[in-house]
Amino acid sequence: MKKIVMILRQSDILKESENLSWI
Repeated sequence: MKKIVMILRQSDILKESENLSWI
């Protein structure tokens, strides 16, 4: 379960970084 949460968090971080790069 923890691994799934980690992956979800990593995906969220990637999305945030992509949004920042778009700015």
